[in-house]
Amino acid sequence: MANGNRAYWDVKRFCVASAALAENGESITYTNGAMAWDLIGVSITPNVISAPHTSETGGRKVRYKSLGADISVDHEPETLDKRALLFGHTMDSGSTKELAYGIQDTPKHVGVTFYRTLNDDTYEGVFLPWAIFSEGTAEAQAALEGITYSTPTTTGSAEADPTGNYQYIKSFATEQEAISWCNTKLSISED
Repeated sequence: MANGNRAYWDVKRFCVASAALAENGESITYTNGAMAWDLIGVSITPNVISAPHTSETGGRKVRYKSLGADISVDHEPETLDKRALLFGHTMDSGSTKELAYGIQDTPKHVGVTFYRTLNDDTYEGVFLPWAIFSEGTAEAQAALEGITYSTPTTTGSAEADPTGNYQYIKSFATEQEAISWCNTKLSISED
């Protein structure tokens, strides 16, 4: 099948890991990586700025520069430990497992991986090395006339890593190869 005719028909295994920039600023290390959500959908939209100008020969030119990407993730509700990881809240490590929201809490940078199943029975891994998410609105409704189902959406941005890249994509022949690549990128032990 021609590469331009492939369609995505499933997205799986959205994993996150704490990301820390090395002191020399040349690499990122990942810890505490695990699957974050059961996915419903992911959207990655590049942020591009443009600057029109007149060239030396008098013609009009437009220069473009990519600044990263916006991320929107539709998912099952995140667990309390993932809220702590992503948004900087404090998780009680004792028996209560209580999550505390503080006024000084700030979102933390994470590495992100997931893979997509393609209609030609191949797989495509996606790695966002330096991402940050913002906490969305929490909503709960009483079931007066019926039940309302809502899918949580978490938004964020993919920023450039020390080499200037904000996204890596790789194709695989098998699902296990895609899972292994995702795990390797975030230093996740094979499960």
